[in-house]
Amino acid sequence: MRILLISLLFTHLSFASWKLTSYNIRNFDNDPGQGRTNLKILAALLKEQNSDVFGFQEIVNKSAFDKLIKDVLPTFDYKTSICGGGGSQKLALAFNPKKFKFLSTNENLKFSDLDVGECGSLRPLFTVSLQSIETQKIYQFHLVHLKAGSSAAAMATRWQQYKMLKDIMSKSSESDIFLGDFNTTGYILNDKDFDRFQQVLSSTDFRTSAEQTQCTNFWEGPKNSKEFQPSILDHIVVKDSVFKSIQSVNVAAHCQKVSCRPVKSSELGASYEEVSDHCPVQVEFH
Repeated sequence: MRILLISLLFTHLSFASWKLTSYNIRNFDNDPGQGRTNLKILAALLKEQNSDVFGFQEIVNKSAFDKLIKDVLPTFDYKTSICGGGGSQKLALAFNPKKFKFLSTNENLKFSDLDVGECGSLRPLFTVSLQSIETQKIYQFHLVHLKAGSSAAAMATRWQQYKMLKDIMSKSSESDIFLGDFNTTGYILNDKDFDRFQQVLSSTDFRTSAEQTQCTNFWEGPKNSKEFQPSILDHIVVKDSVFKSIQSVNVAAHCQKVSCRPVKSSELGASYEEVSDHCPVQVEFH
């Protein structure tokens, strides 16, 4: 009897754990600079993640994304935002319906510049509500893709978006998860942008997966740089109480391959050149 109870306990713990991945798939599958996404490499990366929920950014080619999910995650359901800013970079959430039940979606266009077009020039905050089939707990997945760039103007716009996030986070609970490309260009440098972002987190009792990662993407570096530089733009953000129970945080693709070291572009390989400058970021919850 004792052995049976222990066995049942470990079975329950195993089932209760779940994985969440955030991935910016650079202008999927229609990048002006890089062309078509290498679907074979992308498929291998997604299967390797083996997550229960995936948050995606920069879904430009919706029909290609539909086929990707059908081919690579055939048992998954998914939702995509209607709006995606001036670059049509939509957000999407894919999930395992055996673990989560879909409830609703919402697009917060306050994060967009509504002076440009019906959807604005920037991406919305895309919220998908799911209910855990195991625990009946309702989760709010808030998909983020904030203003890009390290110029003064870009940071000023992003800082306004930080303020909006702070307002939402201050009213959020343990069931709220914010994930995606926050474009925190100064995170590694600990500059003013880092300070503003940290203020949002500390004042709302939220913490980021970036505490346990050394990079989430690579860029060509400043002028005359001989090596491509690691950076942290992507985050999975949860309440402190939830963060303390996280089992693991991992980055994959070229970030993992080069251990987040400054390297020559040739060392980053095909996942950088043919899929995305970003890497998948995965958190395992328990």
